[in-house]
Amino acid sequence: WNWNKLVSLSTNKKLPWTVDLIEKYRNNWNWNGNYGLSENEGLPWTIELLEKYIDKWNWANLSANEGLPWSSELLEKYELTAKKIIEVVKGNL
Repeated sequence: WNWNKLVSLSTNKKLPWTVDLIEKYRNNWNWNGNYGLSENEGLPWTIELLEKYIDKWNWANLSANEGLPWSSELLEKYELTAKKIIEVVKGNL
């Protein structure tokens, strides 16, 4: 299977996404790069899913993902994470 290329399983919105599927192949998914899970609107997005893999997500890509359950709670919970991302991005400019 093509796990990490431009057109990959990680970006396939039509897979029968479940937390169990993500966990089963956790070492195969494209987590952090472009065209990966962080951009996939088809995942069963919950705060619990974000927490479970908090160190694997590409937070810049997550910020543009319309599939996330956007709410005040979500924004407040990850405010510090977002600030860290901004600091890293500014440091790389």
